[in-house]
Amino acid sequence: MTRSLDPAMAPVGDTRAFLHLRDIEISENGVYVFDFDGVIVSSLEDQIYKLEPTPVERDLLRAASEKFHIRCGSMDQQYQRHLLYQAAAAHLDIPIEKGPGFAKAKKAAEIARLFVLTARSGWYAIERCRQFLQQNGLFPIETYHVGRVRKDRQIHLVLKEFPDRPVYYIEDSTAHLEDLLQDAEANLNLVFSASSDQAPDFDSLRAHCEDVLARAIAT
Repeated sequence: MTRSLDPAMAPVGDTRAFLHLRDIEISENGVYVFDFDGVIVSSLEDQIYKLEPTPVERDLLRAASEKFHIRCGSMDQQYQRHLLYQAAAAHLDIPIEKGPGFAKAKKAAEIARLFVLTARSGWYAIERCRQFLQQNGLFPIETYHVGRVRKDRQIHLVLKEFPDRPVYYIEDSTAHLEDLLQDAEANLNLVFSASSDQAPDFDSLRAHCEDVLARAIAT
């Protein structure tokens, strides 16, 4: 894997220090902070983002950048792909698939306190996230779109907001969870969400991404 600015690019590490999503029950007293990609929704689009960059895709990304007027050509190539795929998927009205944490996030929204904490920060990535939540009747108190940085500050903010309630942070990146292990507050519960998707077929993912970009450019 090429060097990336994004801490979530790190491979999944040891999960034994964390609770697991399958083992937690949603309580009316709880506060639940859910990651989006790989948790509330499928990891498909995150897997597309993490594909290794290739010289061959540069012309396609350049054409997509011109189509959508997104001047991202000097940015990390994998992140360019993410931004432009999101624009193309929005243009083609491609739906986002539900993930392993969807049902529990929906219940948290209905009976407890739900927050969404995601690295999605591109215009189209945020729009598609909000559309998914709205279309599925899933309304968080807040959505935090923080970009490719550590998520610990938002978690500490929620902990200060709710010092007397159990706070559950549900995440599929062990790198983000590990950030909070050393100085975790007593009311913080770190929860690992394992992917329910099959092991990625990188050739199929790349073909899908290229097809979406090409179709969006042509229409």
